[in-house]
Amino acid sequence: MKLKSKYIPLMATVSLFDAGKALLVLVLGLVLAKGLPSLIGIVFYSFITKKGVLYAIQTVLGYLVAGVLLSACASPDREKPGARRADVLARLGAPHSTTALEGSRERLLYSTLPAGRRVFHLDFDGAGRLERVEQVLTLARFSGVALNTWTQADVERTFGPPMLVERVARFDGDIWTYRFMDDYEPRMAHIHIDRAGTVRQLVFSDDQPPGDDRDL
Repeated sequence: MKLKSKYIPLMATVSLFDAGKALLVLVLGLVLAKGLPSLIGIVFYSFITKKGVLYAIQTVLGYLVAGVLLSACASPDREKPGARRADVLARLGAPHSTTALEGSRERLLYSTLPAGRRVFHLDFDGAGRLERVEQVLTLARFSGVALNTWTQADVERTFGPPMLVERVARFDGDIWTYRFMDDYEPRMAHIHIDRAGTVRQLVFSDDQPPGDDRDL
């Protein structure tokens, strides 16, 4: 009997501690996940079942993880025309660069390189509303690079920073390499920029990366 009474306070303390954790997690889940109906159901379940506290913790943590994953899925190609500039920045963060366009318009550039194969132009009108989204790492776009006319600044303004910058003995300058998808084929564009900053050559090659990351 003494052994039994000795363990009763310990069990009560643990239960109160677990309940406190559950309450904190539930509040965080309510604020972050905004799942009020589901959270009410979780709380109700926790009161009528013996394992409700553990269930509440596990379920709300699932809500929080799902919320984090959903926020991580924010992508420029999901933005819709008419979106406000401030809202787009809140979802996507700061762009790699901004470019002033005619008519008080503006272009934001977002890049997924070096791991990905996509670069996006987001064009906003003078009122700060999104007009269009364009993915520019394409064969057609690279084919539009004007040799002996484009500069390094033109390349970076259009395609953003390269995946790789390297030099070779047979060319006096830098080679900027971009990964992209040509339909369903992974390829690379190698833009040769001389020491004066002028584009002199454009070479394409096949890209066979380890693993499958074609959807980046």
